[in-house]
Amino acid sequence: MLDKNFIDILACPLCKSAVSQEADFLVCTNKNCRHKYRIVKGIPIMLAEDEKQSIDMRITAKKWHCQYELKKTKETSKADLKRLKNSVEHIKKYWHKTPQKLLLEAGCGDSVNSFELAKEGIMTVGLDISFNALEMAKDNFQKAGLKSWFVCGDMLKLPFKNDTFSFIYAGGSIEHFRNTEEAVSQLRATLECKGILSALVPMVSLSSFTYYQLQGQIPDLPIIRPLAEFIHINILKEKLMKNGYEKSFTIRKISNIFKACSLTEIEAGFFKDEYDIKYIKNDFLRRILKTIATWPIFWPIIYVNGTKRNA
Repeated sequence: MLDKNFIDILACPLCKSAVSQEADFLVCTNKNCRHKYRIVKGIPIMLAEDEKQSIDMRITAKKWHCQYELKKTKETSKADLKRLKNSVEHIKKYWHKTPQKLLLEAGCGDSVNSFELAKEGIMTVGLDISFNALEMAKDNFQKAGLKSWFVCGDMLKLPFKNDTFSFIYAGGSIEHFRNTEEAVSQLRATLECKGILSALVPMVSLSSFTYYQLQGQIPDLPIIRPLAEFIHINILKEKLMKNGYEKSFTIRKISNIFKACSLTEIEAGFFKDEYDIKYIKNDFLRRILKTIATWPIFWPIIYVNGTKRNA
């Protein structure tokens, strides 16, 4: 049986009613819905399977499923470890400005950020569309004797009750939706009053127009966005879209999206990233390139925070 406290924060993604557990299923308590969601290895699969998956989610789910299959046998690089350290420090900095009750990692993947936070006693919930990634995460937590809850779900149809989380960390997730504003709006609804939503997204820079175009990234700019979508999806048939459907933003654009979703106290800026320039063997040249990469015109990632102040 799932933890009762876990079930109490869950909601049917179709009608937002409470759910109850019946054997290996969570069942919507709304008599006009009564939708059932399977529980596999302690992970509720709360996807609205009766609806046709949008093209952005289809591409993203397929690409990330493959990436997490590869990650099972791939060693973690030094750049990945430094990037993890930076993101955990970022979360902790703002977590202490919230009621500090429950933290959601939205688009958690194998939940490495929550793993580090759980070591310090922070109660976390991991949400991802990839069951493959969540299975890895749950296994890692169990081996370490750490506690967290995991849900397989869609960010546009969140399987949580409103006003639930003190802090939501969306590190590299909201950019995978064509309708980014809807994703932010859904996340805001599940924040409690004074809760903070913090997101990391790719930045529109020279990097996104050069190197990241080779990974199928789509700058969220007038004219350029539909053109890039058409080329990557219709002409190149998603071959370069390494991270699935993925947009990049200007600081102004992503800040305005947060404002449009009634988040306040907007804060945005450059997020410290780490570069692993493997294809350059000369150490001196690598250092020069890493320095150049820190210039704002090349910056790859920005963060944006917003606070919920009312219902």
